[in-house]
Amino acid sequence: MQSDEGLQDRLLIRGYDDKGRPICPYGYALKANGFDFDRRRHKWLCAHSCRNGATPLVHVEGTTYPPEECPYLGTDHPHGQIVNVGERFKNNSIRLVRDLPVGTLAWRRLYHRARNAVEGRNATFQACGLKRLPFYGNPRNKALVFQADVWLNLSTMARLVLEATAATSST
Repeated sequence: MQSDEGLQDRLLIRGYDDKGRPICPYGYALKANGFDFDRRRHKWLCAHSCRNGATPLVHVEGTTYPPEECPYLGTDHPHGQIVNVGERFKNNSIRLVRDLPVGTLAWRRLYHRARNAVEGRNATFQACGLKRLPFYGNPRNKALVFQADVWLNLSTMARLVLEATAATSST
C-alpha cells in the first residue's frame, strides 16, 4: 500500500485529484464553471476557496493556510485561478481530468449506466481507428458513429449465429 504522502505529491504533480477534479498548486479543489461551446472546453475556477474556509485536499509542506503567497488572490483575479480543460493540456499532453465533477447531477445524467457497459464498444472503435474521429462537426461524427455501431451490431450478430449453429451441429 502506498503512503498518503506519496499520493499527495502525485496529486500536486498531475494537477487533479482521484475523482478527476483539478486542484490548485496549494491543494484546493477547483469548482466546475460550465462549458465554453465556442472553444470546446470546460472551465474550472478556485473562487478563492482558500479564503472561504475550504480545507485543502493536499497540504503543501512549508505553506501557511490559507496561503498568503497565492498569485490569484489579488484584484486582477476576481475569480481566482481559472483552468480551461480542453482535449489537451497546455503542454500538449493528453488530459485525464474529468469534464464534469463526479457525482453531480450533470455527471449522473451522462454516466447513468455502469462504466464497463461501453468499454467493449470503445475497444472496438479504437481497433477500427476511430478513437479520434476524422471529421469536424457533430453531424458527420454522428453519422460515422452510427455506421460503426451498426457494423459492430451486425458483426456481433453474425458471430452469435455462427456460434449457435456450430453448437447445434455438434450435438
